[in-house]
Amino acid sequence: MNSATLIVFLTTIFFLCISPGPTMLLALATSMNSGIRVAFWGVCGATLGNAILIGLVAFGLGSLLTASLTVFTVLKFIGSAYMCWLAYQLWFAQTVPIILKEEVRETGQHAFSRAATVSLTNPKGILFLSVFLPQFIDIHLPTTPQYTLLGILLLGMDLIMMAGYILLGRRAASLLTSGHLRLLNRVCALFMLFLALGLASYQRS
Repeated sequence: MNSATLIVFLTTIFFLCISPGPTMLLALATSMNSGIRVAFWGVCGATLGNAILIGLVAFGLGSLLTASLTVFTVLKFIGSAYMCWLAYQLWFAQTVPIILKEEVRETGQHAFSRAATVSLTNPKGILFLSVFLPQFIDIHLPTTPQYTLLGILLLGMDLIMMAGYILLGRRAASLLTSGHLRLLNRVCALFMLFLALGLASYQRS
C-alpha cells in the first residue's frame, strides 16, 4: 500500500466520519445530558462495535449479509427499532443546565453498551465496509496487515470526530438553558428517527 493510497483513504474517511451518524448523535446527546466521562464510555462502546465490524469484513464474514436476505433483513429491522427507541428516549429526556446537575443520571456501562449495540445492529455499516475497505487493499500483498492499518486509521479518525462531538455537547450544556437543551435533544431525536427510517427502507443493491 503506497502513500498516495493512504492519503486518499484518510481524506475519504475524514468526510465520512465528520458526518452526523447514529453514534455521533449519541456522543453529542450523551455529553449534553450526562457529561464527558459518561460520553467517553459511549465512544469506547462505538469504537468496539466498529472494530468488530472491521474484523468481520477482514475475515470475509461481511459476505454473509450480502448472500443472506433473511439475515440482512432481521438485523436491519432490529437496528432500526433500537434507533427508534433511542429517538423516543431523547425526545422525552429531562434536561437541566449542567451547573444545576448534582449527579450523572446515566452510567458509563449503559452508555458503552448502548453505543456498541447501535454500531453492531446496523447492517449498512458492515455492507459499506465490505465494499469500501477492499478498494484500498493491494491484492499482491498480505491482506491482514493492510486491513489492520486501515482499521486503525478508520477507528482513530472516528475517535477524533466523536471527541469533537462530545466537546461540542459539553459546551452546549454549559451555555444553554434547560429549554434550549431540550430543543437540541429533540433535534437529535428527529435525526436519529430519520436515520432509523432510512435504515428500515434500505435495500441491498
